[in-house]
Amino acid sequence: TKYIYKPSKRILWTALGIEKEHIIYPKIYCSCRDFYKEVVINKNRDICKHMIAQVISVALNTFDYVELEDKEFEIRVEELKSEF
Repeated sequence: TKYIYKPSKRILWTALGIEKEHIIYPKIYCSCRDFYKEVVINKNRDICKHMIAQVISVALNTFDYVELEDKEFEIRVEELKSEF
C-alpha cells in the first residue's frame, strides 16, 4: 500500500506479511525480521521479499493507494510500530 500524506506529499509504503504489515523504504529498508537477519546481520542479500513485492507492484501498477492528512502520519507509524 502506498500512503500519500497531504499537503506534505510524504509517502509511506507498507507490505502485508503473514502476520503483520511492514514499513518499506523502497530500495533501502523493510521492517521485517528477514530483512534485519539476512540483509543487515548476515549480509546474504540486498533486499527482502517485501521490497521485491513493492517494486513489482509499482511496475504492474497493482498497489493500493491511500491519501491521508499529514496529522495522520504519526498515528499510522505508531500503529505499525505496535505490531513489532
